[in-house]
Amino acid sequence: MEGNFRKQRREKPEYKTLSEETYSYGNGNFIEVARKEVDGNEFISISKGRTMPDGSKRYKGGIGFPDDADLKAFLIQTLQQM
Repeated sequence: MEGNFRKQRREKPEYKTLSEETYSYGNGNFIEVARKEVDGNEFISISKGRTMPDGSKRYKGGIGFPDDADLKAFLIQTLQQM
């Protein structure tokens, strides 16, 4: 009975990175902006993380949103005003 309450793991979708730009700052920190695709849908992701001593990336968090011109314009305008 106990096993019925556990959530079944779903397969992780396969993401394809179409393009990415990375900005390094501080002591091994980075911000990555990327255009990605999953199941034929494109979206923009903004992630932050650390670069490890071996050069690999360790992600701390991120956000994804639809590839929408109005939304991108809003983000650009808002960041420039701050």
